[in-house]
Amino acid sequence: GAGIRWDVPGLTAAFRVDRTLWSDMKGLGSEGANPEDAWDLGFGVDAVGPQIFGERVTIRAGARRRTLPFLADSQQVHETAFTLGTGAPFARGRAQVDFFVERASRTAGDVDATERAWTFGLGFTIRP
Repeated sequence: GAGIRWDVPGLTAAFRVDRTLWSDMKGLGSEGANPEDAWDLGFGVDAVGPQIFGERVTIRAGARRRTLPFLADSQQVHETAFTLGTGAPFARGRAQVDFFVERASRTAGDVDATERAWTFGLGFTIRP
């Protein structure tokens, strides 16, 4: 895998790519298991957002596209996810709250089956 990050004042952008050779695992488990090699691509940005209650919030967005190591009806399975989030410090920078929402889906060519999900996250950081 490889990644690159670009920083300018108030903005960070990153891109990553990864190739996993799952087919090297063939023969280690069940004879019916035939793992496929997979790609994983991702892009994200963090930007300084507006000032709220005297503190700058961070706005985050990202996208990910990957293939999975298993097939569905002999077709490669693709997973796509889009994420949007924010983070804000408080208590004079000694604490932070973060929130994100992600929309993900899986498809496999013309197979009449899809999987969709919403994921929500909330995190708190406290520094002594």
